[in-house]
Amino acid sequence: MLTTERFAVFEKPSLPSSKESSRRNSLSSDRAISMDEVRNHCMFGDCWIVVDDTVFDISEFLLSHPGGEEILLEHAGSNATHAFYSMGHSQHAMSMLKRFVIGKLLQE
Repeated sequence: MLTTERFAVFEKPSLPSSKESSRRNSLSSDRAISMDEVRNHCMFGDCWIVVDDTVFDISEFLLSHPGGEEILLEHAGSNATHAFYSMGHSQHAMSMLKRFVIGKLLQE
């Protein structure tokens, strides 16, 4: 946060670097991830969601989402299955999501 005499200015954090993104994308899609771990990734620049028991790291997609980043951040760190399907996403949107797979939700 930057401050001036009368105003505080909040800066939006930057997205992960390409090095960080490629590290995340290299994680095995067979990896079992607990819901507790998903809940830890709930902010801009570090945003995971669950859809159909699959965990997605959508951090680098936030600013590109046609519906805006706010709706994704609203569901960050949670199971977004109902929200994803209730919005009527197209087959194209469903196939786009596949590139962000980082694992499967651990059934506890």
